[in-house]
Amino acid sequence: MKKILWYCLLLTIVAAACKKSGTETWYEGTLDKRLYDSIFVRESNLFESPYGWKTVFTPAGGGAYLFYMKFTDNNRVDMISDFNIETASKVSTSSYFFRVTGQPSLVFDTYNYLHIISHPSNAVSGGVSGQGKISDYEFYFKSANSDSVVLVGVKNKSLMVLKKATQAEEAFYRSGGIKTIIDDASAAMSGKFLRIEDGIDQTPAAIDFANKTASIMVVGANNQTTSQNVSFVFSADADGLDLLKPLTFKGKSYSKIYWDPTTKEFYLLDGTNRYIFKASDTPTI
Repeated sequence: MKKILWYCLLLTIVAAACKKSGTETWYEGTLDKRLYDSIFVRESNLFESPYGWKTVFTPAGGGAYLFYMKFTDNNRVDMISDFNIETASKVSTSSYFFRVTGQPSLVFDTYNYLHIISHPSNAVSGGVSGQGKISDYEFYFKSANSDSVVLVGVKNKSLMVLKKATQAEEAFYRSGGIKTIIDDASAAMSGKFLRIEDGIDQTPAAIDFANKTASIMVVGANNQTTSQNVSFVFSADADGLDLLKPLTFKGKSYSKIYWDPTTKEFYLLDGTNRYIFKASDTPTI
């Protein structure tokens, strides 16, 4: 019993000595500094991109969206998205901050275009009623360097990949370039039958801006039809549509559908050969 009392007294003295020496204060101070330094590096990385970031965002609930973002050192971010006509033509400015949740996370804390994707109304988000696209607006840093940043949603694990934008790309996004493509393409295809033409071969196709999907229908042996439907985002370099998964046509895979602003037509590019998405008044034969 005396030994137990003696050990308890010794432990009390040692604990008091450690506290008196400032060990706890030093540890806590060091941890706070590490966290602060980590946040500072990540924040600096974001707002030091002079022309902002071009971003592909894939929410957990499906689909893919292009975002242009430009962060400033006063916790503001300008944003444009290809979600719809309004988000493609109007710059939204909102706020962000950093929070420590086991590791530093980026939080978009005021309403912006990211929050539309999370809207519980299907009519607004295009997602599941009550859940939206099961998206995120708080992200942790999976990786970061001077040219790119990869973010993962804290709650739903949505993926956001940011790459540095060029001066020309910033000008394109801010001037409503995405809206121009949507308007011109929609006008060219309105009330028409879309198909890919290759000589006498005609392959029915569709490009749906509302649902952000592109599809083609291939007729095989015994008139059996095979349909491909893939999600797309407007490409970062503004020359067409980047496909989330490749589209297969005539035995080849295509990850991009190009846009010709002169002819107002989409096309697949095989070397120098174009497979054009033709808009016709008559259905495919």
